[in-house]
Amino acid sequence: MAPPQGLIIRGEGASRKRQWKVGKRIGEGACASVHTLLESNNSSGNNGKETEYVVKIVPLPTKVTKKKMTLPERNARLLHFEELVYKNQFPEFQGYVLPKLSPYDGPPSYGETDGFRFLTMEKMKAPFWDVIPELLRSGSSQIGIGPIGEQLLTCVQVFHDKKHVLVDIKPENFMLAYNDHNQKKTKKKESVAEGLAGKLRVLDLGLVQNFKTAEGHRPDEGISEIVGTPLYSSLNLHSNHTPSRRDDVEAIGYVIAELIIRLVAAQNGQADNYEKRGCDIPSYLPWSQEKSDAAIGKVKEKQVNDIKSQFYKRMGDDKATAKTMMAFFEAAQDIKYKAEPDYEKFRELLSTLVVSVGPPQKKKAASKSQKSAQSTTRRSKRAAAAVEIDDSEDEEADCDVGESPSKRNKKGNEEFVDAAMELDDNDADDEDTYATAQEMDWEPEPTMKENLAAKTSDGIVGVSLVVTEGPHAGEHFDLTTGASVMIGREPASSQANKALALWELPNDEEVSGTHLRLELHVTRQRCTVKIVDLQSTNGTRVRKEQLKKGGSIQAFINDSFTIGQSTFCIRVLSNKEKTAKPKAAAKQKAPLANQNQDAVMVVVKGPHKGESFGFIRGDTDAYNFGSARSVAKGGLPAILDSDESIEKRHLRAQLQNSKKVLKILLTDISESSSGVLLNGKKIAKNKEVAAFVNDRVTIGETELVVRRE
Repeated sequence: MAPPQGLIIRGEGASRKRQWKVGKRIGEGACASVHTLLESNNSSGNNGKETEYVVKIVPLPTKVTKKKMTLPERNARLLHFEELVYKNQFPEFQGYVLPKLSPYDGPPSYGETDGFRFLTMEKMKAPFWDVIPELLRSGSSQIGIGPIGEQLLTCVQVFHDKKHVLVDIKPENFMLAYNDHNQKKTKKKESVAEGLAGKLRVLDLGLVQNFKTAEGHRPDEGISEIVGTPLYSSLNLHSNHTPSRRDDVEAIGYVIAELIIRLVAAQNGQADNYEKRGCDIPSYLPWSQEKSDAAIGKVKEKQVNDIKSQFYKRMGDDKATAKTMMAFFEAAQDIKYKAEPDYEKFRELLSTLVVSVGPPQKKKAASKSQKSAQSTTRRSKRAAAAVEIDDSEDEEADCDVGESPSKRNKKGNEEFVDAAMELDDNDADDEDTYATAQEMDWEPEPTMKENLAAKTSDGIVGVSLVVTEGPHAGEHFDLTTGASVMIGREPASSQANKALALWELPNDEEVSGTHLRLELHVTRQRCTVKIVDLQSTNGTRVRKEQLKKGGSIQAFINDSFTIGQSTFCIRVLSNKEKTAKPKAAAKQKAPLANQNQDAVMVVVKGPHKGESFGFIRGDTDAYNFGSARSVAKGGLPAILDSDESIEKRHLRAQLQNSKKVLKILLTDISESSSGVLLNGKKIAKNKEVAAFVNDRVTIGETELVVRRE
């Protein structure tokens, strides 16, 4: 049943005195409906006003079964695990490649109300195909789409860096946000394509899979049929290989190729040729009208590997465009199953993409192409049933999804539920709420139990409390599951407030003698920290909100809290990291105790003061510092966009963890005359220079200090 309009969502925490109301339905997914969210607070003058958020809603199951999971049970569980994925697995991607969940002082990001489960996130502005009229508006016959192609590739790469593959890549799973994450308050003007690229977000993580465990890359055991959307699937998936990184890259190529073909068709008045009446699926891609997955794969292989095929002819008169795309597909198909793609090579190819569209033929062509964004994508033959939406609701521009997401292979959805079950130990073990995997109406993977144990042993085992501001900046305390710590200037554990450890902050005079207690609770890959204020003199602030004296609150990964002059950030601690007692930063370049210790670069000066970037050996071991999210090969973006002196790509930092010393290799990749300073001295461009513990690195107005984690 559809959630009733007017359903009330009540605030929590800082927003506990506020409430919101569910508005009209603007989209429908495979498991949830999407609605506007309205202000509904009698004390404000904004009653009925649409907010900047949308809410995904599913009805809670009225009847729970043990032998077979019903569709309502599965849908409710999928929404729950989508929330876990956003908050625990990819929190740093929010507002970058993923929509942002609502903040602490806004509507609750997740919860249950009056028989429904909900997830609240930022509202999207438009579907992916709306880039076409924006690009054509310039009137130029040569349209550069390199930034859009590069950003689509970046959306894939950042998930790969987290050992996940997206699997279900299609235009409907990308949307345009209102805000450009690359936008800066500078006089430098972005191109239209750059502005659009900064607004791209990934929607629907329903089939995201982990391709690497503690035992290494998962084997190519094969699949019985395509998982995802065959129209954009790689040739290897058509041959029943297990999804890996190479398949995501190839799929992105098909999305970019269709963008090129649509641009040419829209400008040249050919859109009607591809959007025939009575046919749900436009025929921009030559294989889109085939009747089976196998036929799609056969035609796709023939078309993609022939430069003279209709596939490449539809890309316009400039043969350079077709040659670039063919080189892209050849490189993607050459990637071995377990190999890491050469992202920089693909990025270089995409950066040169210019579409020759010729002079405009018909003014209505662009709007016709835009209308095609509402068309249906080819589904896999074993897709789950979708719910139809009224045309009036489909035409809403400001929505979380442009149209109903593609129906996907049933097995793929089930595999996601299997994987999602591993995220929350409490839910998975609650037989009164949900059935176990063995009791559901599908067979679990043969290696699921082994993988479950591996993921648990290689997963989150605790948190690292890092002091980012104050007289003790750079110090940290590693808290493992089941442990607690008392923090204060001279903390003392009493009978009423027992703690397993004490953390002294003698240099912060605004901290009470015994200020607060922290308790860590860990389930599978989910950490919460209970913060208890112990009647402190100056109080405690959590997520910038004042905590009531003697009160308590739950905090999560990446949350911050402040006592006195000291601000702490909660970071993930995996079992690769060594738990250590708090101590002042070393004054000399200290030797490592073992190869598994990590490092952190803490910003101590500049507009990003207090931020930190942690290095994990064999995982997050490299960062690319700059003002925009241009990811270089083999590293994660470290964005310092509030420092106007920093270039788009400025500094690369690579952790080197030897047996004797910890060092970070720095490379100046900027074109700036100021470059990179190490302990006040400028380093040579494009040459690696080693930085050690307590060394200071300066880029622009930002100064970072290397600490030992």
